[in-house]
Amino acid sequence: MVSFQTESMWEPYRLAVHDMVSRTSSPIAPWTTVAANDKRRARVQVLETGRRRCERERMIDEG
Repeated sequence: MVSFQTESMWEPYRLAVHDMVSRTSSPIAPWTTVAANDKRRARVQVLETGRRRCERERMIDEG
């Protein structure tokens, strides 16, 4: 995350990120937000998200 010198910039940044994610996420290419305060947990969450997505796609393909 970007380090801001003043907390007054946090809210506009948060709103801009939310706007960007909501405008660019789609059913075929969804965004997944990951809390990155703990790198190990973040990596596990990314891997689990990818695994679940692949599993869903496989189930759809198998019908």
